[in-house]
Amino acid sequence: MKDTVVQVPQSQLEDEGPEREVPSQLSPPKFLSPSLTAFWTLSFLGLAVWWGGDPTQLLTKVIQAPLLLVLSAWASWATGARLFRYWTDEFTFDKKSDEDHFGSERLLYEFALGLGVLCLSVFLLGALRLYSTPSAWCLLVGMSFVSGSPWNAWKELKSRFSRSSPLDLSEKICWGILALVAGITFLSSLTPSISQDALVYHLAAAETYVNEGGLVFIPGNFYANFPENAEMLFTLALLLEVEPLANLFHWLFGVLAVATIAKVASRATGGRGGSLAACIFATVPSVALISSWAYVDLALVFFQMIAILAFLRWVEPMGDRRTGLLVLTGIFIGFGAGCKYTGGAVGVVLGLGLIISGLARSRKKSEIFKDLFILGTVSIVVVSPWYLKNIILTGNPLYPFLYSVFGGEGWDAQRAQTLSIYFKNFGGDSSLWGLMKLPWRLTFEAQFSSIENFDGVMGPAFLIGTPFLFLALKGKRLGQILLFFTVCFVAIWVLTTRQMRFLIPSLAVLSVVIAYGVVELRSLGARRIATFALIGAFTLNLGSMLMRFASHNPLPVAFGLESEDRFKEREIACGDYPVFAFLNEKLPQDARVFLAASGNPGYLVKRSYYMDALFENHTLITILKSCKTEEQVFKMFQEGQFSHLLFRWELVFDDSGLKSGLDRKEQVLLMATLNKYAKLLIHHKGTFLYEFAHKD
Repeated sequence: MKDTVVQVPQSQLEDEGPEREVPSQLSPPKFLSPSLTAFWTLSFLGLAVWWGGDPTQLLTKVIQAPLLLVLSAWASWATGARLFRYWTDEFTFDKKSDEDHFGSERLLYEFALGLGVLCLSVFLLGALRLYSTPSAWCLLVGMSFVSGSPWNAWKELKSRFSRSSPLDLSEKICWGILALVAGITFLSSLTPSISQDALVYHLAAAETYVNEGGLVFIPGNFYANFPENAEMLFTLALLLEVEPLANLFHWLFGVLAVATIAKVASRATGGRGGSLAACIFATVPSVALISSWAYVDLALVFFQMIAILAFLRWVEPMGDRRTGLLVLTGIFIGFGAGCKYTGGAVGVVLGLGLIISGLARSRKKSEIFKDLFILGTVSIVVVSPWYLKNIILTGNPLYPFLYSVFGGEGWDAQRAQTLSIYFKNFGGDSSLWGLMKLPWRLTFEAQFSSIENFDGVMGPAFLIGTPFLFLALKGKRLGQILLFFTVCFVAIWVLTTRQMRFLIPSLAVLSVVIAYGVVELRSLGARRIATFALIGAFTLNLGSMLMRFASHNPLPVAFGLESEDRFKEREIACGDYPVFAFLNEKLPQDARVFLAASGNPGYLVKRSYYMDALFENHTLITILKSCKTEEQVFKMFQEGQFSHLLFRWELVFDDSGLKSGLDRKEQVLLMATLNKYAKLLIHHKGTFLYEFAHKD
């Protein structure tokens, strides 16, 4: 049976009063641009006068990282625009207005292609051991001119966009909230990195690659063998010697993810749910928090949502199957899987969607299999560099997972089992009753830094929007497809690890489905009530963001009016940064530091070091179990060429042994070794740095 073109029901248009033109843009209303420009100008001048700073120095501090972000974004877009020309014939439109509105969607495709190419280009430089500041500049400048003259490219970009239709009150409020969230998170991104995972591996691994001149195996840090598309951009930032640029790259992915969510919702709802869906997702407290950190989650969300957008284009009614669109979808799936192992779930879910769509259209099984083969093959080819890297460096393409099948360098069965248990512990109660309570617990019990409570905060918008999921179930085919995707993503999350950050990709699709359900409400009054109830939830989330922003006070360090050391001292967990500052200032360049249990903030250590990520005392326990005397322990440290030992006292010397994993005998042996062969250099708030005696 031939499908018909999806249109907004006439009854809904009548409820709105006069017929509205479908918005052509995802951009905010024009008044925001001059307002934000004036805000930045006045803020800059006010800060310069208030703190008595030199405006020239302030200007240099403020614009350095943003300018490099603009250059990187331009280079990515220029490359993506050149590549996307091969797919322009794959997009067909039912009417001229649809083609006119394609400009913003095309821009998102181009950014996705360009950023993916930039990630893999940095990977190639690393594989060839060509990391250097000049090579980073050559890469960016070269990609910037792929589309020819920047001026001509800019004129082409501007010519794509036509005027947007007027926005109603709720849309203006949503765009205003989005602008405020973007501003808050942007300013927070200009600060030095202080987030745990960035210090342990996102930036720590990138810095090691920079120091080594290319990609290498990092003993002890199994996280460094996860797919690292986003970390390649962090490596680029460190090659350019501008650390906040790493934060800004993740912020950019967040902006693009929100824009793509808006575009997917706009396509599903006939142009009226974009800003609402974007606001639902952008105001999630965990999303806003990590958007200013050098993390990878929003990169995955962007590539996931752009893959879904391309897939929805592919499943539209058409005379042929437009294989090019399927290839494009596969490329985006591969880019997402290259950000995180769990990104492979996007390919699984879209593959299921392809099969169900084909069966619903009564297509031949051979045709369905052919499409599935194309989608899977392209995805695997795009992500394969990371699997090949792992095979070469560790012998396991999915290191450290599936150890019983592939094994792996520097890993063992005990840690593999413990890691699996660790991930399953997130979210606490896993019984049937616990699973049934998940929506309630995620809304009211979720907390940051609590494994039992998901280690993150979702906010109330999704619980408020739950009733609208049933409208999506009864709605048009696109709404049903998106609801199916949501169920699949949430099911995968429940079966793997119930950590809030791992739920974020599911929340992205769920945001679209909720917005779709609101638009499907027949009554204009009901739609307004639902919209403003959600806006109330956004306001609560925004209030928590503003309080966090004020409590962390990032403006002084962002504008160069507070030293980075002072900022780190007051913001880094445990308050022990003075120990690391001492280490970086006083220890000789050839020092080698052994990090025992300390939270493993390897990025703070600017000397050679070794650490066991997550299993922080693993090597220390191995040493102590194999020795009987202090002299033997000291000799083991010497054989490892370690000159210093750093640890947190309560994580090594604890009476119960539960925190450290060291029994009483091992603790006594370590203490005797330190008393006989080491000297305490500094301790601060529970973190100790010892220096071993020089070899006789």
